[in-house]
Amino acid sequence: MAETSRTMSSSDDGTRAHRASAAEARARSHWRVAVAILSTHGALYAALILLIAYDKPLLGTLVAPGLSLAVVVGAAVTVAAWVSTLVYVRWANAFDHAQGRS
Repeated sequence: MAETSRTMSSSDDGTRAHRASAAEARARSHWRVAVAILSTHGALYAALILLIAYDKPLLGTLVAPGLSLAVVVGAAVTVAAWVSTLVYVRWANAFDHAQGRS
């Protein structure tokens, strides 16, 4: 009987190890995508801040009466954050579903 429990235990350990490695692979994939999104947003925000700091006349250009380029670019950066969040959530859900995790 002790031998049977030892066999079951090693089988359970193998299953746990497989689940752990699959979870680690999913976590690595999520981490890579998150770093890519963070890098993109960092670049967008840095570009906006650098434009504010070094090219105010450009951002002061009126696109329409009462609407400067600064407002348009700032709104675009904000909307890009929302859109990339939506894209990430949809990707993560599809990726996890494809991996057999609901």
